[in-house]
Amino acid sequence: MRGEEARWREAGTEAATEPLAQDEDAEPPYRGLARFEPVDADLFFGRDQFIDRLLELARSRQFTAVYGR
Repeated sequence: MRGEEARWREAGTEAATEPLAQDEDAEPPYRGLARFEPVDADLFFGRDQFIDRLLELARSRQFTAVYGR
């Protein structure tokens, strides 16, 4: 497991040293364990359209994969 941990830490260090794109200087919407409040609604613009599209895909196909980055 130590080899995997070393690779994980190395990847984290590499990612931290990469320059940010212009649109990546905004504060991320992830709040950790803090709950989301109504004032956070602007962070989820377009979410309803995405969910509608995802439901459409899931209903029309036998398999729908969802991944994030």
